[in-house]
Amino acid sequence: MGKITSKFRIGEKIFLGFGLVGCLFLVVIWQYHAMLEATVKDYQRLLDIYVARLTHAQTIEQHILSARLSEKDFIATRDMKDAELVKANTDALLTITDRLASLDHDDKRVANHIRRLSEDYQQAFSALINAWHVKGLDYNSGLQGAFRNSVHELEALAAQFETGDL
Repeated sequence: MGKITSKFRIGEKIFLGFGLVGCLFLVVIWQYHAMLEATVKDYQRLLDIYVARLTHAQTIEQHILSARLSEKDFIATRDMKDAELVKANTDALLTITDRLASLDHDDKRVANHIRRLSEDYQQAFSALINAWHVKGLDYNSGLQGAFRNSVHELEALAAQFETGDL
């Protein structure tokens, strides 16, 4: 190598030195650019996951609150439309939970927990609806209606036998 460089004049040696430094500088710039691009991609992915988590969390919260509000309305009025709203909100909650599970491994664990709790809530509310159907959604249905009809029959028998008011 020394024989080759010894034949060069001083200007050529300086030019080759600056050329080598310039090539190294270009390699450093390329590496910096590649690292910066990878960092931006990772940050964008992180931001996308964070925003998606936040959006799904807010949607889950909205459906839970709507389901609870509809449940309270059902208990107060015993209107089956409110029960259908509870079912619709819990179904939507399960759908959003599936979307949350598809984001990340950690989100999948949380989503499975939310899914179990949602299904438990759905089963408990279905049991409540069934209990109200047995008891009677109004005064003329279920056990309340049967009891009311029995009382009216007894009143009719009492009137027939002239025993007076019960």
